[in-house]
Amino acid sequence: MEHMTSLFASKGKITVADSTPAPPPIDPKDGPDHSISPSEEILATLDSLSQLIQLSNRPLKTGTGDGSYAVTSKTGGSAADLRALGLTDYDSVHSLLEQELGTSELTDDKSLLLERVIQLLAKLPADSDNRISLTNALIRNLWDSRSHLAPSLSYFGDYYNHRQPNGSHNNTEFPDIGKAGMEYCRSVQPKIAQPNPKPEPGLVFDTLMSRKDACSITWRQSSLTPYHDDMTYNTTSSYLDLSPLYGNTSSDQIHMRTYKDGQLKPDSFWAKRLLGFPPGVGCILIMFNRFHNYVVQNLAAINENGRFNKPASDLSDDEAEPLWANRDEELFQVGRLVTCGMYINLILIDYFRTVLGLNKVESTWNLNSRAGLNSKVTPSGTGNQCSLEFNLVHRWHSYVSQRDEKWSRDLFKKLFGKDHQEITARELLAGLKKLEAETPDDPLLRDFEDLKRGTDGKYNDDDLVDILMASVEEVAGSSGANNVPEVLRAVEILGMEQARTWKCATLNEFRSFSGLKPYTSFEAFNSDPAVSSKMRQLYDHPDFVELYPSLVCEETTKPMSPGVGVSLSYTTSRAMLSDAVSLVRGDRFYNNDYHPGNLTNWGYHEVAYDTSVNQGCMFYKLIIRANYMLCGASPFFSARREQIKQCLYAEQWADKIKAFYEDITLKLLEKWSYGLGGNTNQVDIVRDVGNSAHTYFAANIFSLPLKSEAHPKGLFNEHELYMILVVMFTLIFFGDRDPATTFALRSAALPLCLALGALVEQNVSIISKTGLLSGFLDPFFEEHNALKDYGVHMIRNILSTGLGVHATAWGQILVTSFAVVSNQGQVFAQIIDFYLHQGKEHLPEINRIAKLNTEEADKVLLHYVMEALRIAGTIAVSHRCNKDIIIKDGDKDVSFKTGDNVFVSYIELNHNPDTYPDPDVVKLDRPIDSYTVYSIGTHACLCGGASKVSLIAMLKVVGRLDNLRAAPGEQGEIKKLPLPGGFCLNMDTTQSSYFPFPTSMKVRWDGGFNAPV
Repeated sequence: MEHMTSLFASKGKITVADSTPAPPPIDPKDGPDHSISPSEEILATLDSLSQLIQLSNRPLKTGTGDGSYAVTSKTGGSAADLRALGLTDYDSVHSLLEQELGTSELTDDKSLLLERVIQLLAKLPADSDNRISLTNALIRNLWDSRSHLAPSLSYFGDYYNHRQPNGSHNNTEFPDIGKAGMEYCRSVQPKIAQPNPKPEPGLVFDTLMSRKDACSITWRQSSLTPYHDDMTYNTTSSYLDLSPLYGNTSSDQIHMRTYKDGQLKPDSFWAKRLLGFPPGVGCILIMFNRFHNYVVQNLAAINENGRFNKPASDLSDDEAEPLWANRDEELFQVGRLVTCGMYINLILIDYFRTVLGLNKVESTWNLNSRAGLNSKVTPSGTGNQCSLEFNLVHRWHSYVSQRDEKWSRDLFKKLFGKDHQEITARELLAGLKKLEAETPDDPLLRDFEDLKRGTDGKYNDDDLVDILMASVEEVAGSSGANNVPEVLRAVEILGMEQARTWKCATLNEFRSFSGLKPYTSFEAFNSDPAVSSKMRQLYDHPDFVELYPSLVCEETTKPMSPGVGVSLSYTTSRAMLSDAVSLVRGDRFYNNDYHPGNLTNWGYHEVAYDTSVNQGCMFYKLIIRANYMLCGASPFFSARREQIKQCLYAEQWADKIKAFYEDITLKLLEKWSYGLGGNTNQVDIVRDVGNSAHTYFAANIFSLPLKSEAHPKGLFNEHELYMILVVMFTLIFFGDRDPATTFALRSAALPLCLALGALVEQNVSIISKTGLLSGFLDPFFEEHNALKDYGVHMIRNILSTGLGVHATAWGQILVTSFAVVSNQGQVFAQIIDFYLHQGKEHLPEINRIAKLNTEEADKVLLHYVMEALRIAGTIAVSHRCNKDIIIKDGDKDVSFKTGDNVFVSYIELNHNPDTYPDPDVVKLDRPIDSYTVYSIGTHACLCGGASKVSLIAMLKVVGRLDNLRAAPGEQGEIKKLPLPGGFCLNMDTTQSSYFPFPTSMKVRWDGGFNAPV
């Protein structure tokens, strides 16, 4: 069974040239030409204005505590649905309604009703009510094709919070349902008296099955489903729980786990039988192994609500040992839930979008069998027991590629010492059992495709990539008659004998059970005369056709986009979808108990799919992880930096910036703080004051459309504008740190950035012609602030350097505003965080100095600012060598080669006792020019001077608050994860995802805001 296909749909557009004359050349200073036809421009402008008016007319009061607007989801009406449908779609709806109302008991699957309904659903708009209703009807229809157990509830306790190794306790009322080692159940009663003797299995294979191009990675994933070739019982669980990775019993897991920090042994998997599969299957499991270990590392670092606390350091070894064991167990179990969450979304989205041809169309619809979990008609969490019939459904040997067929031949030659044609079914069974028995239980001792492990126990990444890429690029086989590789002849004979031993129902009995019309002729079974005539000769009557191998040689569905992406046999297509719906919907851990409470906020978010990224496909998350830091040290960047620097520091810039920040900081404290009883007040000093103050600054000097009390018709409030600017900064400077999340972030941010950039460009254009703000943007400026004219003059100065309007707006103003807001918000948070925690003994003196309104007091506050940034700041730069060089580092020489990445940490420099005696102590007598907290050289902070002035002003306003202190508990802390070298990784306010900058920290103080003395 083969690999997972076409995971990333190619999306292209065909453009037709017309006879419209080319537009006049654009001045290169103004950037690229984005001109469109006049009619298109008018429509686009009207549409943009409509959106801007909607944003502008939003009420100033958001009604939320964090300043965000409540989003109300709206669903579309029937009119949009009618426009999306064609004539044939109405017939599909009529047929589906007949089944829902019970007027049609059996389905003629040759009419492709299922596929036509999928095609219809893919056409309907994403916000369509009818799309939701029809999807639920389709899921009910597929669900009803299987028999199910009584619904179950969710319980607390060790047996119910996590997956058991053998799959038990999934159904809370019948805990043995679906566990490993249970006998197969029977779904279909075999009522037809079948003739004996039946055709000889070898003859059936040679006549109907023996082979005489889909990306094979799709079928690699299908190999991970828990079906086994045992004659009486299922050695794996009946759930999609990645048991091939984790094992089927507690004893299996003993060999897989390190029993430290919840981790699995590196680059390993449990299922010995998969060593007899082509290596693409094992490669995918190794990726899941790495994902599990990545997950538990993050879970431990985040430690949501102390869930994974380490034992106290003062405990004895005997006291700490059981606590360490409990922590390891909890990390492992939650890590498995999260990893399985990734696996199930890969099946529901990537796998089935490919099978159903949805990856070829621009539709976000998917067969999400977890939809409508509160439905009383279609229950969930009922458990699942693998049936003998569905064991046979999932034998897809036809899809083995030519490359993997050769691999299998070589394996058989190695195992048996003779050609596969000479191996009998019994010899094969005995040989495979011997192979499994001789395979070490410790996965680290097994051979995998002759790969060598490194000192860390992992395989070389390039070797695994070679295996994966070969699987992706290899064309899979095709389904239908005469498509099974001859090398699997003995395997198929064993399968047919097994089905006969089970006394399986016939194909027609299985079809009737599944709600499909039974075949009344061999031509209906397969319209190919060569196949139908052979079937007639072997079985005499359609009612006598065995379930296996008929599932393999039945006629296949015809390609339909969407509807049929992979042509399976008609019965298999329906059975496979029904089984998938049942497996997912019946699994309690993917339904009733699939929520952030069990997976943690971060885990739940990490494996959630996003339909804005390749319609929700997620396979990229398994394979894309990298680190990269953007440098801006080229002559081009240096020239641009110097231009903006000269324009920023205009006449009396320091006085204007100081006055602005003192005013806006006080206003934000008054706006966002609230009383807690008595004379105690509280505010989120990071989100509502620090980040917002710098957002107001950028908005005022760069003409950004900020919505405020003075100008309620602005487009974005301070929190929204902050997020837009920070997200764009993140994409520019940290975009390749984690590509698995970058694409989704870029998709969400791009429309907002384009809208913001268009407004800024419009304003710059008008300033370039008139020297005034545009009538649309002028109201966004505060009526009375120190920067009222500063921004206009700065923009005119930038334009005077020779840059065009487009380059000024996009290459200077927006990029600078991204950096100002992001970096300055971070350093203010680091200063306050330091003096509220590590350096809190300095707060009384800061409070005294802050109340003095003198130049000398400001100089002292500057030293407090610089010391906090030196001790607690996180600054580093990365360079790439463009030639071989030797650099003197102290008393030693360090050699670098062309292309080497050189990471320079200012943290170590700022804690160097030779440069800063007593480096961990706040000293106010260090020379100001000795500090490197704003970096040096080409990476020196562009706004370093302005930053110092602004931070002094903000510390003065905040520092004079009496009895300033952090709020108790985690609310009074910046949630961050320590990284090597003194760096840290911040988290968002829900702790569900990482964020490059601090997001929240609440502080308290007593009394009022204390004007300076």
